[in-house]
Amino acid sequence: MIPYRDNLPVYRFPIVNYILIIINIAVFIFQVWSGFAEALFLEFAMIPSVFWRDPVSNWYRPFSSMFMHGGWGHIIGNMLFLWIMGDNVEDVLGHFRYFLFYMVAGLIGTFVQASISFASPVPMVGASAAISGVIVLFFIFFPKVKVYFLLFFILPVGIPAFLFIFFWILTQFLNGLGSLPYAVRGDGGGVAYLAHIGGIIYGFFYGLNRGRILKLKWMERIKRQKID
Repeated sequence: MIPYRDNLPVYRFPIVNYILIIINIAVFIFQVWSGFAEALFLEFAMIPSVFWRDPVSNWYRPFSSMFMHGGWGHIIGNMLFLWIMGDNVEDVLGHFRYFLFYMVAGLIGTFVQASISFASPVPMVGASAAISGVIVLFFIFFPKVKVYFLLFFILPVGIPAFLFIFFWILTQFLNGLGSLPYAVRGDGGGVAYLAHIGGIIYGFFYGLNRGRILKLKWMERIKRQKID
């Protein structure tokens, strides 16, 4: 299920979220049009076996890999989730905290996958771990907000965020458990579900601690804006 909108307004211009989306799309377009996408993957993707062999020389890979994607479906799905939910999360956290949270969630997810698949020669790319953290914060901050998606790609359906995201989280953990043997052996490709799980866990940790305080401050700010 891929969402296409929610019904929650934004009270602060989500400049960081827009910049992140633009960078991700720009990097992907460069990958596609450059004609040497494979060389870019080998140089800038997070390849566990390469990274752990010399982490000092390959320090940049966990960062650069977060802004690369493996195909049109990958980039479109990730950017839709970020577009719909990232602006509201940035509204609560503020610009700098949102950027910091995004990067930390992405790095944690990347290292969870890379630590388990430490011998894997398969390149890891994508913003999914960071976006997984953002999705979880949306789940914690706005559980009753309706998220709309197209059922069978035709019928618009709106359901509460907690229900939509609960099933999304459940699928990530089930798929993550299924991929665990391949990840340990380092011979599996496909979706890096363990990276998603890393982002999810960090999102819950942050949301249920610092996030709750920020949500209360956000609610007070919105009330003052409405009174004024």
